[in-house]
Amino acid sequence: MTSLSLFKYYHLPYPVVKILFHIATFLSLLILYCPLLGLIVPLITGGDVEIFNQSILQLISPATILLLTRSIFLSSLSVLIAMFIAYYAGTWIWMRNGTVLSSVRWLVIMLIPVPAYIFALNVSYVLSYTPSLIKVSWGVLSPIQGWTISILVQAIAFLPLATGIVILSLDLLDSSIIDSARMFQSDRCILRRVILPLISPFLLCGAGILFVLSITEYTIPSLFSVTVYSMGIFAAYSTTNDPASSLILSLPILGITVFLISWSASQLKNTFQNFALHSYTPVSRFILPLQVRLVYLVCFLVLLIEGFFVIGILVWQAMTGRGALQSLLISSGDILYTLQIGIIVAVVSLPLALIFATKLYKREKIGIYWILILIPLAIPAPLTGIGLISVMQCLNISLLSDSAFFPALASITRFIPFAALILFACMKQINPDILHAGQVFGKNLWIIINRIYLPLLIPGLLAAAGVMLVFSVGELGATLLVLPPGSSTITIRVYNYLHYGGSASVAALCLVTISIIMMVVTTVIVLLKREKEKLYPGKR
Repeated sequence: MTSLSLFKYYHLPYPVVKILFHIATFLSLLILYCPLLGLIVPLITGGDVEIFNQSILQLISPATILLLTRSIFLSSLSVLIAMFIAYYAGTWIWMRNGTVLSSVRWLVIMLIPVPAYIFALNVSYVLSYTPSLIKVSWGVLSPIQGWTISILVQAIAFLPLATGIVILSLDLLDSSIIDSARMFQSDRCILRRVILPLISPFLLCGAGILFVLSITEYTIPSLFSVTVYSMGIFAAYSTTNDPASSLILSLPILGITVFLISWSASQLKNTFQNFALHSYTPVSRFILPLQVRLVYLVCFLVLLIEGFFVIGILVWQAMTGRGALQSLLISSGDILYTLQIGIIVAVVSLPLALIFATKLYKREKIGIYWILILIPLAIPAPLTGIGLISVMQCLNISLLSDSAFFPALASITRFIPFAALILFACMKQINPDILHAGQVFGKNLWIIINRIYLPLLIPGLLAAAGVMLVFSVGELGATLLVLPPGSSTITIRVYNYLHYGGSASVAALCLVTISIIMMVVTTVIVLLKREKEKLYPGKR
């Protein structure tokens, strides 16, 4: 039962409350689609006809089609590699529940929000010290540039998120089904014929989301001197300074990503519905042949080595180089500014995400609100920044442009669908009987909301705020465009330094970024475990 139903039960002015809720929903969608409106309005009102015609011709040119094809190939291959390794690594961690190895799942959670450019920095550092004999034998990897290395690094960057998707999908399985199947078939057969078919819809949905994030990502390819389609959007805007032309060039990516998001929405909804059907019960240890265990173990070691290398290489660079401490002192203002943006993002996004989650909760079928709330994930980061610049120009805003408002708005519009989905999943976990009992014994509506409904939503609110904060810390593509003159975040400073090669200063700033992310994630995990123990004593 939603909060709106509570108003109706207590005979409050329900029509008035419903109208106010619709107004709040409209305003929230207006904020969410602020960048897209900034792109559409100049296109409708009319701009430079010559630039418009040039954009159309550029869109259908062979060079643009080839670039789009290569970008799709890069994203597809990197996602396939990441999902392949993640399936075996995540399954290995899941099969080791109750042992020390199962604690690696917390390392995976820590690595998910780490910005992609940090993985690129580590790989570049390792390859720069690779013996020349190995470089020659690898051939295509001899220069630390090009499509091959971009595909591999992008796969490495998405591996923690892909592994988290695999572990979550396995945790959602009903252990009784697996225990029943193990009475008749071997564990190897069960993994192939029972577990994999059950989690395959969720894995396909996760792969679709990873593809959307990959094809709209340009930081890794740009660091390895590779031009992808999303980077072409940024270059086109730099040339024409026309937001409408950028929107026209973005239509192929928008079409692909909107289709994938629409297809994934039903899988997400079904997955979150199943999440509340049963409590998680760990299964007993699987017995597999030696050659099968080796495959799982190798993929697990790849994930483990990546996790320790992310921190280990950065610490080594910071300790062996010079200027690390001085760079931290110089960048202290950037660190505080980054935290300021993150706090604004976390606070402002919660009421918006709660409104969106309530809308999703009320819809039994995938409808317009699901699509509207998830579509911002399909908008490339440069397009978000260009749209916000267009809004600033149309409204002639000068006061807010000198603050952290627009950089925070860029992160809110990009990542708030994740917060809405987290709160939606939390709402699906709430037992309606608890609210029904509160209606019977509660004296008034506000007691029900303050003592029952909000406490049950606290885990979701904490998780959503943490996700928004850590994602905003690593956001680059949109923030780079809307940042006020003279201001900088940690991510932008590191990204600018990376083009001049790795250094102790870059490593130190990357360690600060990872430290902020890990502190936020650790705090959220501790608070979540504490709240869950209060609400569901003894439940894992």
